[in-house]
Order: sequence, then C-alpha cells, then structure tokens
Amino acid sequence: RLKTADEKLNAVYRTLAKKMDEDGRKLLRDSERLWLVYRDAEVAYRSCVNPGAGTADQILAFLTEARLKDLEFALSMR
Repeated sequence: RLKTADEKLNAVYRTLAKKMDEDGRKLLRDSERLWLVYRDAEVAYRSCVNPGAGTADQILAFLTEARLKDLEFALSMR
C-alpha cells in the first residue's frame, strides 16, 4: 500500500510541477520538503501516543494517501 501511494504521489507531484512556472515549482518543492518533515514527525508521534494505531508503514501509507489527495486536488485546479 505504501509503495503504491508513494509512486502515485511522485507521479502527481511531477505532473503538477510541469504545469507550474518557476516560482510555483519552488513553492511546491518547499511545501513538499516541509510535508516530509511533518510526515516523519507525525509517524513518530502517532507511534508513541497510540501504539495500536498501526505499524509505521501503515501510518506512512495513510499520510501519503492524504497528501496524494491534496496534490490531486491542486492538479485538478490547474
């Protein structure tokens, strides 16, 4: 599940980036870098606070799928 979500996320990210000008690509790249920091912190938090929430890979998949939806929405608006 994680691998599939990550592959889809990367494909949508690349497609979205191609539709943006240089400033937009920089903002997208910055946003993605910050999202990766958030994602990793959120996995650590959820694993600590609620150990029954699933494995780290399950949490990563959930967060990646949520980010994928965000980027798909952004792409649909272009």
